[in-house]
Amino acid sequence: MNIIVQSESLPLSAMLDRIEWHEKAACRNEDSDIFISNAQKNIKVAKSICKKCDVKLECLKTELSFPDEHSSGTFGGLTLDERKKLRIKIQKTKKQHELAGIAPPSLNKLLESHM
Repeated sequence: MNIIVQSESLPLSAMLDRIEWHEKAACRNEDSDIFISNAQKNIKVAKSICKKCDVKLECLKTELSFPDEHSSGTFGGLTLDERKKLRIKIQKTKKQHELAGIAPPSLNKLLESHM
């Protein structure tokens, strides 16, 4: 799955058309600039939309499947910095489990515990 975020303003529906869960996304008809912007005003609006979204977890999992450099902005209710911290937490948890010789929790479990 490839999502390319362009610098021009596109409705999120255009960006989400190839993602299975897109039809349920609360942001589907919102201006993508709200979610791509790092302006505090837009972050607050984006997070309020994400908070009530039924597919927030799926969105976050999709975003985490890309490298950090993929996009800034708010996805799955988290900003780029919050996603970076979450990635570190996930890696630490996996490493701790590996060192203890036990299977790490699934990505879903790790994300659900964060949300």
